[in-house]
Amino acid sequence: MSPPNLARQRRIVDLAVDYVARTARQFPNFFATRDTIHFEDSPAGLVAGSIDGAFSPYEPIHPVSRSAATVLYLNGHEIVDRGGSSEVTPQGLTTHGEFGPILSTVLVDAAHGTLTWSHWEHGPTEPMAVFRFSVPRVKSHYQVEFCCIAGRGNSGVFRQFSAYHGEIAVNPADGTVFRLTLIADLRKADPIVTSDILVDYGRVTLGGKTYICPVKSISVSLAPVQTMRGMRMQDAHGAMIAPTDNGIPPPPQTMLNEVEFEQYHLFHAEARVLTGDNEKSGGNAAAPVERESTGSASRAGSQPRRGPR
Repeated sequence: MSPPNLARQRRIVDLAVDYVARTARQFPNFFATRDTIHFEDSPAGLVAGSIDGAFSPYEPIHPVSRSAATVLYLNGHEIVDRGGSSEVTPQGLTTHGEFGPILSTVLVDAAHGTLTWSHWEHGPTEPMAVFRFSVPRVKSHYQVEFCCIAGRGNSGVFRQFSAYHGEIAVNPADGTVFRLTLIADLRKADPIVTSDILVDYGRVTLGGKTYICPVKSISVSLAPVQTMRGMRMQDAHGAMIAPTDNGIPPPPQTMLNEVEFEQYHLFHAEARVLTGDNEKSGGNAAAPVERESTGSASRAGSQPRRGPR
């Protein structure tokens, strides 16, 4: 397909802006399960305390842990409920705002940066228009959040507004956003090297209506091992890995969080109204009246659940 002319490109972007502005208002109150699998690689290095200078080889990226949290969307606000878990922040790069705020941030920032045509791409049912964007740090409202950095406050969590670039994939007919990628343009002085995020959106049924919701997210970070707070570098046998004998620290460690949003539920309640005459005569009860509520929940839609990788 040929690239759209400038007028159509502007029309597609306008549709995307309108779609994102309407998204928060259209969502009902609901909750979903955020299933996260955390992966790491193990950089090569000397084994600390070994007499013969044992060397631990590099171990490719592999699953390390898995956790689940409930994401609540109530009255236009996104809330993460970890069910009383003592873990304040997950290890590695943290993502949030997938239910609308992150899209709003990108489109607002891109208006003060650059937003250009990239390419057409096959979508779920129709071609998607893909645009590239770039935002300088002075105009950025995108905050990188990473856990954990030794010697920092806030439990070692690193937070910083950063310049960034990426892509946004849009349905050209109605502006629906189906994919967003964010690549932070970090500075050399920053304690982390890489901070990349991808969010996939798909159709989810809630209360008999179809909404476009986040279904998957991938975050990749690269950070020096010695900055990791509370994370011991070990080989496959559990031995500690130390810097090399010339004092050079081990290579940076890659961490990846694979997140799936599933088991979507809609908040609603059923009320049955009975009059005094109904109770005395044993007559049929009135028809149930459904009201949206934050008090109880019933299942309205879900995504397939996968097993551990």
